[in-house]
Amino acid sequence: MSSRPISVLEKVVERKGTPEDSVALRTVTALAVMVGMAGLVIQDVLGPTVGIIGILATPLGFYQSHRKRRDNQIALKFAMAAGLLLAFGNFLRGVSGATSIDDTRAPLAEIFIWVQVLHSLDQPRRKDLHFSVAASVAMVALAASFSVDTSFLLIFVPWGICAVAALFLSHVSEMKELTAGAATPLRPKTAPPSGRAISLPGWRPVVTSLLVVMLAGSAIFLFAPRGRGMNFQAMPFSIPDLIPVPEGSGIVNRGLPNSEAPGAEPATPNPDTYFGFANFVDLRVRGRLSDELVMRVRAPQATFWRGPVFDTYSKNAWLSSEGELDSAPGLPAIIPPEPGSRFPGAAEISQTFYIEKGQSNVVFAAYHAREVWFPGGSGIEVSDARALRAPFILDEGLVYSVISDLAAPTRSDLEVTADRIRGPLLERYTQLPTELPKRVRDLAREITAGETTIIGKVDAIDRWLQENTEYLLDIPPQPRGTDAVDYFLFEERKGYCEQIASSMAVMLRAVGVPARFATGYAPGERNFLSGYFDVHADDAHSWVEVFFPGVGWVQFDPTHEVPLADASSARRSPGLELMRGMWENVSKVLPEGFFPALGRGMKAFFTAILSTGPRIAATLLVLSVLAAGITLGGPRLKRMLARRRLRRPITGPRSRMAVGAFQLLEQAGREAGIARSSSSTPSEYRQLLTTKAPWINGAEVDAVIAVLERQVYGGIAPLAEELAAAERAARKVGEELTRPAVR
Repeated sequence: MSSRPISVLEKVVERKGTPEDSVALRTVTALAVMVGMAGLVIQDVLGPTVGIIGILATPLGFYQSHRKRRDNQIALKFAMAAGLLLAFGNFLRGVSGATSIDDTRAPLAEIFIWVQVLHSLDQPRRKDLHFSVAASVAMVALAASFSVDTSFLLIFVPWGICAVAALFLSHVSEMKELTAGAATPLRPKTAPPSGRAISLPGWRPVVTSLLVVMLAGSAIFLFAPRGRGMNFQAMPFSIPDLIPVPEGSGIVNRGLPNSEAPGAEPATPNPDTYFGFANFVDLRVRGRLSDELVMRVRAPQATFWRGPVFDTYSKNAWLSSEGELDSAPGLPAIIPPEPGSRFPGAAEISQTFYIEKGQSNVVFAAYHAREVWFPGGSGIEVSDARALRAPFILDEGLVYSVISDLAAPTRSDLEVTADRIRGPLLERYTQLPTELPKRVRDLAREITAGETTIIGKVDAIDRWLQENTEYLLDIPPQPRGTDAVDYFLFEERKGYCEQIASSMAVMLRAVGVPARFATGYAPGERNFLSGYFDVHADDAHSWVEVFFPGVGWVQFDPTHEVPLADASSARRSPGLELMRGMWENVSKVLPEGFFPALGRGMKAFFTAILSTGPRIAATLLVLSVLAAGITLGGPRLKRMLARRRLRRPITGPRSRMAVGAFQLLEQAGREAGIARSSSSTPSEYRQLLTTKAPWINGAEVDAVIAVLERQVYGGIAPLAEELAAAERAARKVGEELTRPAVR
């Protein structure tokens, strides 16, 4: 019978390669793809409709491709090609209006899903399944780019399990394919499976490689410094439902009453809202803030997230004398620098703020903000102190980005005097109320006596506050009629950051140094998995900004470490920051002066030893004997234990005795540093042993292997005498291997 001629079309689409028959491999691959699609939906990369369609269609496509894995399916291939063209056209339409790289991620996710759904319909071979695993990697990586917290582990862990299982099962399938044409060992029907397979696919190299990759990847992720960010043409931002702020109302905080000045009595504190994010800061307010998460910040390093700035000190509050604010519309909003600011050693950093709890219309940013990427190009309002606010409440779900120039002046830059400052700036930022008690001014002059430079006066006041006041959250109400700074410095000497920072600013003003009061958030804790800074309500903070001629405004704070713009790699590395934080926590637990005392104790110990000749000689002798004993006795002890293990009788059914004898041989080889790889045959291992240990008796090795091969490969059950001889030979070779060789 003549065969039907093959058409050109059939030759083009003819299957090449062996179809993949492993159902387990297809199953875990499908699961990895489905988890990747679920990750895109959970991270809101795209709408749920496309994701759900992809998740439901994927297992159907995998079933179809398995069932038809030996067919050419010409019509299906043309349908898939048409579907791919439609998906690509939809992708181009989706990115046509993109203004940033972030805008392309949703269309990219959608085309990933459609391509994978179409591909799942026709993947007969192992390499087609590999493509699906690679596609799942891309989807999970894309979902990870939208993740801002550790909840992404709920996606990554199951996907990782499926992906690793797919790689391992692919390895097993490949090994079976490679050995399909080789001779298959025969086993007696009554023989149970061996406790150790002679030629199973090697799982140890796979596991070892995965562990090495995981450890190396984790080390790189934790200890590599975070980059300072890339300045794209557009930065990430998104806009939720907005709550507009009435025009001319200043700072509106939904957790506080909106007013322009403090009342006769302090306001009742709100544990979820900082009273410093308002039109004034009432220093009489008491109360603790909650630890509720308010925002996450993606930034290369820690710094203060600056909010309102106040320039006028009254008896009990800070207010702002700013006039009409400037508007900075457009995308991005360009923020001009303050007059007199030079930003020496400035480092550019990009920040993206993810608002988790809406509070006020304050726009937080590292000082000095240069560009603000805000939703819709809304007109950002800018004060003359370059504090930013929005025309609406920053509500949950809002995302905006800022590019800032962080100044990093050197000590020599700050060694300047205040007499170079003239005009309105000096008058405005050295303002003090006439009713300020004289003893506050006298104390400031006393502390800074002998200091001629601004930085010298700042350091002197900072040092005095550190030594004479205490940061404490539980303080009683301020007595009626008292001045907040005077009462703190001379009566209480315990207070919040507001009292400490206010005292520093007021005393600097008292000695002619321009200073102002700023509020915002401390950096928060860097999440070592996501790399983002988690900022909570109780991270709200206040500090002082001091003006230096030729430099500009520089942040100082006696209650908190001010991160510098030229932060080292340690500060931009989550792993090193984590280790530093752990060390700081350990240091807090240890008694004060522990390390100096430890150093003194060690010094006394060695001094006592060195002061007496006989004792040091005896100590060195004992240490030398111990070292020699470990060096000489260690290998001897190891060989003794190895021989003891060799003497243990081989137990179990008779059908396993030959395998047991060979395992004794392998065990002795490992003890001698000659391990058998999982892919080596017994004969190849014999060659390895006799090559690396030429002093052993090769005939004894042959006796063990001959009995093993007759039983495993020939199906011939050995006699009891042969098994006993093989066991004796294995023990003899083992003793020779564990005996020191005469080289």
